[in-house]
Amino acid sequence: MAKFQLNPGETRIGSGMMSIYLKQGLSKKPFQGNIYITNQRACFKISMMPGALDMDLPLENIKGFSVSGVAIFTQVTIHRNCPI
Repeated sequence: MAKFQLNPGETRIGSGMMSIYLKQGLSKKPFQGNIYITNQRACFKISMMPGALDMDLPLENIKGFSVSGVAIFTQVTIHRNCPI
């Protein structure tokens, strides 16, 4: 797996393993990968897929987040600002 690349002037705040749920048809399917949080963006990369980041969201596009528990798992939902 390629190493996560920081942009110029960017600092990594945290990272970790997680799953992202992507819509496929009428259902959502989980994909394992890594999340990276920097002082400029939130990024996600699916482990088994080569190539570019699967999510690259600038912090100014994040309105907030919510946390809930599902069985023994913690679920975090990122709320985005929707362009008008």
